[in-house]
Amino acid sequence: MLPVHTKSKEFAIAIVKLGMRLQKTNKEFNLSNQLIRSATSINANLHEARSSESLKDYTHKVFIAFKESRETHSWLTLLKETEYISESEYSELHKEINGISSALYAITTAMRKKIEAQKREK
Repeated sequence: MLPVHTKSKEFAIAIVKLGMRLQKTNKEFNLSNQLIRSATSINANLHEARSSESLKDYTHKVFIAFKESRETHSWLTLLKETEYISESEYSELHKEINGISSALYAITTAMRKKIEAQKREK
């Protein structure tokens, strides 16, 4: 298992806890539900990618996880700008999601290059 799998699971757990806190403390359900959905989808798509039928399928699923990471970033920014989360909490989560996003983008880029190389070999 790649480190990004572990990081995405740990991040999803932190986000679920944050969402639960926002729902309990602030009675905020819309943004927190969207955040939970996108953050947990990253981990789910990575697990699905591990059972891919082909390199192309794997790459596609990892790219979906990357897109979910970008959506998660957007929800975090909105929560910060609406003052549901503090600047310090945002900074920590922002750093984590950026690391996950970077890793997923790097994996996707490397796999796309590998797919192209395989096409040229044929």
